Amino acid sequence: MLYAAHSDVHPHVLLVPPVAACLLYVQRRPLSAGCRSSILRTPTVTGIALAALAAGIGWRGSVSLNKELALMAFAFVSFVAAGGFLFLGSKWMAATTFPVTFLIFMVPVPDAARLWLERASALASADADALPFSMAGTVRAPRHSV
Repeated sequence: MLYAAHSDVHPHVLLVPPVAACLLYVQRRPLSAGCRSSILRTPTVTGIALAALAAGIGWRGSVSLNKELALMAFAFVSFVAAGGFLFLGSKWMAATTFPVTFLIFMVPVPDAARLWLERASALASADADALPFSMAGTVRAPRHSV
């Protein structure tokens, strides 16, 4: 939480859990029907969570802080999903697909993906800015590849 609070790139991480809780609260009435544990999906999602947790612990110190926190946040989200399958069942999880999947935005974007997105955004902005000039025939629009 401290990393996200002091980050220029990841402050949205702090808002994701309250928004997901609000989305779950809004659709609470239809969700109260029949909750049965889903024994088949629980081990799969738990395995994914344990793999992310093991990678985060194993690579501690050898990868950037952002990557380490991304692995830990992904493990947390996966454990939440596994708990949903175990305690509430696959029907409940299917009914709450959007709020539960929305939690993936808690995972910080990896550095390489952030740099790619920034470059693509800058190039798209430059192309959009040059479009009126090229349509008017005053300058030739540049072609960029990302």
